[in-house]
Amino acid sequence: MVQFLANKTAQYLAKGDDPADIEVITYGYYMFYQQWLVIIAILLIALPLGWFFPVLASLVTSMALRGCVCGTHATHPLICKITSVVLAFTPAVLTEVFALRLVPVAALAMYLVSIALVVRYAPGETDVRKFRDSRKRKRMKIESVVLVTVFFFAAVFLSSRFPGIAFVVTTTAFITCCFVHPWAYRLFGFDPVTKEALKPRW
Repeated sequence: MVQFLANKTAQYLAKGDDPADIEVITYGYYMFYQQWLVIIAILLIALPLGWFFPVLASLVTSMALRGCVCGTHATHPLICKITSVVLAFTPAVLTEVFALRLVPVAALAMYLVSIALVVRYAPGETDVRKFRDSRKRKRMKIESVVLVTVFFFAAVFLSSRFPGIAFVVTTTAFITCCFVHPWAYRLFGFDPVTKEALKPRW
């Protein structure tokens, strides 16, 4: 189904283009539709559990930050899907099941660490997405700092009325910022320096 939609979209938008270009466009839309399918599936799972809004808050936070902070990606689509599910549900489970709430000292610590990671490493590159333009890198770094600050301050503001959502937003923002650290690249099978996928040792 996803492949069919990607093919139809690429053929419609790239009429008369080179077949190689159409293939690239098809792959791009395939990944786009696949990602949205995962998001819809996550929300459909969260709905009967009563976690729709915490999971939605986590998805919005991570998607917005990943757009400018970037960072490592999975080396396999299945790992990517599993990571998306874990990232979306972990903060919700912590607040809905274990009743964890936003603690000012913990929020400040997560904010400072997140800002330090963003200033030092953002925007995080991958083997297929590298930022050669220094001006673009600087702009994305500034956008990352601003967006992280907005999310943390919004969470603090909401914490009195929506403590669970506030916890989810801060936790998700912190985890998302951690994806730019070299340890995250190595965890997902990339060389932290070159950002190239490491070859299996076996």
